[in-house]
Amino acid sequence: MEQRLEDTGLNQEHFFNILKKAYEKGTNEKEITLKKIMDELKIDLKNSTIR
Repeated sequence: MEQRLEDTGLNQEHFFNILKKAYEKGTNEKEITLKKIMDELKIDLKNSTIR
């Protein structure tokens, strides 16, 4: 049970980092659209190595 909780913590941290990257990209790039942010976010989540 303890191992499962540790894995969940790693997954949450990894997920948070992916979302943070998308947020920063959206706030820093002037020409980016919501569609482009969502497309890149989907790709990053699919390519995520931690499951």
